[in-house]
Amino acid sequence: MTEQEFFGLINSRESIVSIIGIDITSIPLAVKLAENGFKVKLFSWEGGTIVFPGSDEMFAGPIGTQLNYFVSTGIVTLTTSKKNAQQAHIFIVCEPPQPHIPNYDFIDKTDNFLRNLSTMGKLVIFHLPGNPDFVKTYTLPGLENIKPDIYWNVGVDFYLSAIEGKIFKPGGQIDYMPLMSLKGMTNSCYRITENLYNQIGINLLKPVRN
Repeated sequence: MTEQEFFGLINSRESIVSIIGIDITSIPLAVKLAENGFKVKLFSWEGGTIVFPGSDEMFAGPIGTQLNYFVSTGIVTLTTSKKNAQQAHIFIVCEPPQPHIPNYDFIDKTDNFLRNLSTMGKLVIFHLPGNPDFVKTYTLPGLENIKPDIYWNVGVDFYLSAIEGKIFKPGGQIDYMPLMSLKGMTNSCYRITENLYNQIGINLLKPVRN
């Protein structure tokens, strides 16, 4: 899929978004996408039935009410099925925060999931609590070389970006933090990701560092 085709898919709201990980980043992001006309799949690695943590103060109040509404109308789907989650054009990975070091267990499972589904023609965005350069050094090589004899070019065959920063403050209100930084692996990755977030009213800043 070309960059312009992706712009059309996003702007027409025909793109389906799978969000991997259920936490204080993914839930308000799912609500914001749903509010703006996108169909969303919220995927959890945990087996069994997903229980929305409505008793937690981070998810109580308006955000819980909004999410439950979008789930009841079918705009947002909660799922633990990999097959269900794979049926999307855009994958947003929300890494659970972990003190001091990346959550390697979560990231490794997600990287394997992405390699197995084939990211050809897809957009993959990592939301990280830390340095977005981690995606370039740790995740990108595995997505480019999915098999010994197959090499895909990021920015041509698939698109990959990383976002650093929080988008939600605990307390039940959706409160999008400004000054999140965006790192596209190529200029086209950056532009497509920026367009998606602009469509839902979230402005991103490109980090100064390369």
